[in-house]
Amino acid sequence: MSRSHIYNQTSLNNNKELVRRWRLENTTNSNKVMSGWLRDGEVLEGQGSGQGSPRSPRFRTPTSGRGARPSPNSAAFRTPQDTMKKAKELFGLCDKENKGFITKRDLQRLQGEVPLTPEQLESVFESLDRDRNGFLTPLEFHTGLGELVEECEEKDPAELRFTQILIELGADKLLKDQWELCSLWCDLQKDRPELLNLLEEILSHAVVHLQDALREKDNLEETLRRREDNHDRVVRSLYEDLENQLKEEREKRVTRDSTRQGDKREQLLQELRMREQELEFTLTKQRELETRIKALCQDQANTRGQNQRLQLVNADLREQLEESREELQKALNQLQILQEALTDQQEGKHRQVLKVSRNMQKERESLMRQLDLLRDMNKRLRDEKDAQQDQKRTPKMKRPLEKKGSIIGDYMLVKRPGNRQVSFVGQMTKSSPDVIAEAELTLSEKKHKADTHSKTAGVSGPQRVFKVVFLGSSAVGKSSFIYQYCRGHFPNKMSTTVGMDFQVRSLVLDSTQIALQLWDTAGQERFHSITTQYYRKADGILVMYDVTQTASFMVVRDWLDQVQKNKADGACVMLLGNKMDLDMEDGGGRQVTTMQGQKLAQEYQAEFFECSAKSGLNIQEAMTHLARLMGAQQDKQCESVLHSLDSSSHRGHCCT
Repeated sequence: MSRSHIYNQTSLNNNKELVRRWRLENTTNSNKVMSGWLRDGEVLEGQGSGQGSPRSPRFRTPTSGRGARPSPNSAAFRTPQDTMKKAKELFGLCDKENKGFITKRDLQRLQGEVPLTPEQLESVFESLDRDRNGFLTPLEFHTGLGELVEECEEKDPAELRFTQILIELGADKLLKDQWELCSLWCDLQKDRPELLNLLEEILSHAVVHLQDALREKDNLEETLRRREDNHDRVVRSLYEDLENQLKEEREKRVTRDSTRQGDKREQLLQELRMREQELEFTLTKQRELETRIKALCQDQANTRGQNQRLQLVNADLREQLEESREELQKALNQLQILQEALTDQQEGKHRQVLKVSRNMQKERESLMRQLDLLRDMNKRLRDEKDAQQDQKRTPKMKRPLEKKGSIIGDYMLVKRPGNRQVSFVGQMTKSSPDVIAEAELTLSEKKHKADTHSKTAGVSGPQRVFKVVFLGSSAVGKSSFIYQYCRGHFPNKMSTTVGMDFQVRSLVLDSTQIALQLWDTAGQERFHSITTQYYRKADGILVMYDVTQTASFMVVRDWLDQVQKNKADGACVMLLGNKMDLDMEDGGGRQVTTMQGQKLAQEYQAEFFECSAKSGLNIQEAMTHLARLMGAQQDKQCESVLHSLDSSSHRGHCCT
């Protein structure tokens, strides 16, 4: 207990001093290792390949630069000539280029031959390079190494003593960092010899613990080997059991497969026959396709020939077009000349018209004077006629009858001062009886016209007019639909529509008279460009297909795409499936289902109806529904316009 206390106190007091001396002796220890390595003769036999470094059975070469182990071949057995010879060989290993000197980089080549780290080799170089010129000559190298050998020979007995102690304790094979302990031993022997016994006790205790640990390690390894053997035996037995079970399962599977193999063979044979049939069918199809490909290739070759001929024709037509343009230019020049001549002629005619109008004015004035004379004559004749009628009247009437204007007065009499009504017939230039007769005839005709006007006055014109365009493929029944809707019966004969047809149908919807302009378009592809121009400003668009023809339904999608692209804003779209009467009569003639039509209409946000132009099924309902939609759409547009006008007027008032 006292020794441990003394050791702790000494360690605390001398800790800093030992560290300082450790750093100072780092370079000295590196030199000691180099000198001991030279004295032992353990180099220069591998010629730089690393084979000359020895392996001592008791100590490992130090790596931290703490001293060098003494060897049996020490200075007592080595002469200075041997040391110088080895120094020359060492210098030759460093100076492989035969420069005559070595540098710090050349000395690093001894790293594989000398038991020193690169830092220790660098310390040795700095200790040998006394001139500090960065290189060592052979003389400097040999002299410096000789001095290192002499220094190390003086300190070898202490290191030998430490080696003997380690051998006695049996720690020469247990401790790895022996040179650290050797350096500590040397330091304590030099500075604190009283602590050497304490160090020996610590080393003995450490060796005992290490030996116990090694024995425990051996015991654990033996136990582990036994357990591994037992585990291998268990695993081997399990493996054998598993092999037996697998063998039994294989036998059972073989027995089961033998029973099923016959049925499976039959199934495979049937499948093989079916595959052969499919292969024959595929080969037949392939031969047909090859035939079609050959035909298409022939058609393609013919098309190329036609294309070449058409290119030649196109070139001829271009030449003709150029000639036509030249002729047209000439015609335009001639037409301009004719227009100038016509302008001159028109100006001459205008002058003649002015002359004639002046003459007519003069004649009119003369006729007006004659008309005044005729009016005076008519007045006198009427007065005479009134006087004669007064004489013929009986005196039974107590009061004179007031003259009541007839229908003639309502239209033809002109009031004069004195409440005297003069007939328009006085303006004629004929004799009095003829003028009166002609006036009565004219008045009777105008009376008939007035009666007709009074009868038709109650029936006003349509309050709303909507343009409805019918689209669809040829022969789907567009014209028959319009004929049935307008005239109420199915036509016996109906010719194909060429270009465009037009019908008008009036109806009263919610006390509002509406006129529907029904535009019937041609379904042929050559009229599509004309059709597009008509439905751009349409209020309603009806796209029709034949429920008994799938091809007409397939084309409807193209029509709807065109409608969505070119229709006006707010236009109502309706999808119609026609010829429902054929489905009712045949029972199986329908090819397009109602679900397909509804799905397509929902996709394009269109209304959907199925009708029959022959029987009149759903025609009135569909057109009435479309008229309501167009009316509602027009009301929305009017409301939006009024709202915009109100907002603009409000902004105008705010600005004022």
